[in-house]
Amino acid sequence: MRNAPSIPPPEPSLEAVVRDLARNFANKVADAVRSGIEELSENFADEILASVRGARLSEIVDAEVKRDSPLRDHEDFGSNGASQGVPQLPSGRGRKRTRAEMAMFVDEIVALCKQHEDGIHAEEMRAILKVRSQDLARPIAIALENKKIKKTGQKRSTLYFAS
Repeated sequence: MRNAPSIPPPEPSLEAVVRDLARNFANKVADAVRSGIEELSENFADEILASVRGARLSEIVDAEVKRDSPLRDHEDFGSNGASQGVPQLPSGRGRKRTRAEMAMFVDEIVALCKQHEDGIHAEEMRAILKVRSQDLARPIAIALENKKIKKTGQKRSTLYFAS
């Protein structure tokens, strides 16, 4: 037997060719998208870091406190207190206040209690500070816990005094 005639391999079906082309195309598109996203995210991170490095710490802290402060005037948030001119926190229920905001708010409450030697009701504090009663409860509790203020009475007859 000399050389047996070689049998050519079977030609792939049209379906197999299309499937291979589609797989190759999808892989190339996925690779291109992935590399594009990686490049964009690296550029974004670099720009953020450059901005932070260029800013002074006091600018960053001041901007955060001013932006999220519960004491600033909000006129267009919600309908619950807005009709009475009482500002609400911008993010609604569940928004966490920063430590700086909470400390500032507690200091406001203590200062208010010092101004009213005969005591002050929470409702009066709410009206003077122009905040919702829900936004006042936690700072009062913190001030009481830290013994910055004291209270007498119960429920609506509670009076708060500076310690």
